[in-house]
Amino acid sequence: YEKGTIVPVDYSEAMRWYRKGAEQGESVCQHRVGQMYKDGKGVAQDYSEAAKWFLMSAENGNRIGQYFMGRLYHEGKGVAQNYTEAAKWYRMGAENGDADCQFWIGRMYYKGEGVQQDYAEAAKWYQMGAVNGDKYCQFQIGQMYYDGQGVQQDYAEAAKWYRMGAENGHKLCQFWIGRFFEIGKGVSQKYAEAAKWYQR
Repeated sequence: YEKGTIVPVDYSEAMRWYRKGAEQGESVCQHRVGQMYKDGKGVAQDYSEAAKWFLMSAENGNRIGQYFMGRLYHEGKGVAQNYTEAAKWYRMGAENGDADCQFWIGRMYYKGEGVQQDYAEAAKWYQMGAVNGDKYCQFQIGQMYYDGQGVQQDYAEAAKWYRMGAENGHKLCQFWIGRFFEIGKGVSQKYAEAAKWYQR
């Protein structure tokens, strides 16, 4: 009903079915009910109600519920803004393999929000997210290798991650891998390859 597959789109009907599953303790349904409240689909938008359902999902070990609890605490929507709580939920989701959580816990360690600033810890989480295919993590870990923050400076390693992010459509990665090919930093100098990435 939510996606309009086989039956016409009907958010109210989708919500009715999600809620049935959620009330039976199904963590996926719980985070879907939370998302419907967050987005105002089939119900009036209500961040407090969204937080209630995301919390149930998160406590049931659902990494998407954990991600959204992190976001709500980070932004102060439906709950009082609390970076320490945000970091707690991001870390749980990150440990469950969620690339979005890996990006956000990395960012919090990078900035020292809700946790003690720690570039090595930031790099660890960015690298995990990068390996999981997250283009934002690929850019961030590329930057950290470029600057030597939290990791030993390594232009070839920076180039590797910029290239991955570039192939995933990250615009700044496309610029940086183009620049690396233009000046021969971390890669062999190749003007044609530089031009290819600049033109993306």
